[in-house]
Amino acid sequence: MNPEIQIDLVKFADGSRLLRLSDAASRLCLEKRLDPSASVLRQKQH
Repeated sequence: MNPEIQIDLVKFADGSRLLRLSDAASRLCLEKRLDPSASVLRQKQH
């Protein structure tokens, strides 16, 4: 993985979560909604 990529976990008031991978150099961003009933680490690996 590129060391320039930032990983953010966004938690919303309703309990839902969003995993965001962003690259400042290219200004590209990838977002994935996470299942609130499953662990973040397990979903991050898939």
